[in-house]
Amino acid sequence: MDPFSIFPYEPRPMQGELVASLHRLFLAGGRAIVEAGTGFGKTVAALVPAVSAARELGKRVVYATRTLSQQRQVMVELRRIAEREEVFGVALQGRSHLCPYVFEDRELRNGTPEELSRFCSRMRKEGDEYYNNLLLHRDEAIAFLRTLPMPEEVLAWGMEKRICPYELLREALGEALVVAVPYNYFLSPSIRPRLLDSMGVSEEDVILIVDEAHNLPDFGRELRSARLTTWTLRAASSEAERNGVVLLRGIPAADLASALEVVMHSLMEELVEEEDAVVPPGEVESRLGRLLGVNRTELAYMAVQLYEAGEAIAAQRLKEGKLPRSYLRYLGAFLEHWMGAREEDLIHIVGVEGGRPYLEVYALDPARGLLVLRETHATLLMSGTLRPLDVFAEETGLPDAETLSLPSPFPRRNRLVIYDPSVTTRYEVLRRDPRMAEEIAHRVRRILDEVDRNAAVFFPSYDLLNRIWPMVGIPGAYVDDGSLGQAELMRMFTDFLEGGGVLVSVAGGRLAEGMDYPGTKLELVILVGIPYPKPTAKARAIERYYSDRGKNGWRHAFEAPAARRMLQAIGRLIRSERDRGVAVILDRRAARFRRYIGEMLRSTRPWEAARAFF
Repeated sequence: MDPFSIFPYEPRPMQGELVASLHRLFLAGGRAIVEAGTGFGKTVAALVPAVSAARELGKRVVYATRTLSQQRQVMVELRRIAEREEVFGVALQGRSHLCPYVFEDRELRNGTPEELSRFCSRMRKEGDEYYNNLLLHRDEAIAFLRTLPMPEEVLAWGMEKRICPYELLREALGEALVVAVPYNYFLSPSIRPRLLDSMGVSEEDVILIVDEAHNLPDFGRELRSARLTTWTLRAASSEAERNGVVLLRGIPAADLASALEVVMHSLMEELVEEEDAVVPPGEVESRLGRLLGVNRTELAYMAVQLYEAGEAIAAQRLKEGKLPRSYLRYLGAFLEHWMGAREEDLIHIVGVEGGRPYLEVYALDPARGLLVLRETHATLLMSGTLRPLDVFAEETGLPDAETLSLPSPFPRRNRLVIYDPSVTTRYEVLRRDPRMAEEIAHRVRRILDEVDRNAAVFFPSYDLLNRIWPMVGIPGAYVDDGSLGQAELMRMFTDFLEGGGVLVSVAGGRLAEGMDYPGTKLELVILVGIPYPKPTAKARAIERYYSDRGKNGWRHAFEAPAARRMLQAIGRLIRSERDRGVAVILDRRAARFRRYIGEMLRSTRPWEAARAFF
């Protein structure tokens, strides 16, 4: 099948070449990593060859996205493809976005995917109205989905017809050629089997497309990591007391939780100098055992008891029509994970956040959590910022994948990147010379005063933001200081788009990645320093892990994340062929990133160069 027969636009030169290359790759069952900037048309350039190859081979397409807006774009392009040839696809979101009961019950709104799944299973068994209506009107419901509605349209239709929108979409999975899902629906080993069962396929039957794939290294680590906070410990202790849970040797479960909090505090005071520290193997078990008077084997059995007691409590809550949540179950699962973490890339961490300690099992190698990328028929990872590609390929477990970096389709003259070598946010310099922070603040103020454009100022960290931004002294700015919740942040972002001015946040944060600033809503980006990850115990462990294996550990732990954060922030400027913008990097170390960023102008008076550009 010729993919261009269903391509809904006049292909651009590079776009047409990419479509042809991906079609060959999907047919052959290969792996590819593609970097292409905003405006290239990556979504349709990936969907068309995937749909064509899937039809030829009898495969299915899973399109994994990080955000709901990306899912919407998949449906937009499928509608255009359907104008050429009929194609059936759905965008499946989580129950938290689609379950009718979530909108009625505050507790359900905070449910995990597993908890909501168990709640829904119970409702189905009890003859729930929303599910029964789906069974009664299935043909009408599937016919509606074949019109390729947007996710919000599915929600509105389902609520009007009193048909569960989530179950409606899940019912269609067995027939849909294209299924757009959030990352975790396919990448999480606990959720993927249910998705594939609903689709009626195995991994080998899937052509996988992962969008905004620059998030994958962090996501791969998260899949095998787990954290325990003092808040969870106290919730588990209260749950144990309410239910009278007693463990081996008659030890109350609440006593175990209290003893573990004592251990966490002592480790924090002894080991943590700034944010976190590596805990020696067996140290937590040894201290906890001494406090409780048990050995390691007995402690491992107590973890199992905690989990089983939590399961029973969750089951009882479910019978009562409540969310099947248990903090004891989580505590038991965490202790089992902590004590069973034997793989060479899993380390034990004690850290402090908000003045309170936490324990974490942390995975250093993301590729071990992303093995499914090699198990599908074919895999495509794509984003606008994947450089350095060799590091990204290594971290996603695809070192032999085909890699392709495509230039921006927009004129180079539309963007200017300037770096100022007269300042730096390097920690040693800022500590030694307090005047450096003042000089940086002065330069930020000078640029904003002399370049009268809507601007975003991105700092490497909230600590530096809260230290330097007050010295800038510009009133009325929209400042994300790290204390805002998601709703507050989005309100501030909307206010900035509507009113313009100056937006202040951190590189790598929510406002620097994934947000669209159309047209003249953002024309100036100031990067205050190089956004290297902090040299925490976890970051240093990642560096050692790759160095011990003959790789460049510094690039993996520090350089690659910094480069991607910078590229993401700069990428907010140019979103269409009409956009123009200037990025100013206030740090002499920016010269090292020329191979990632491209052409940069060196200037100690960046405000003059920026003003001349406009």
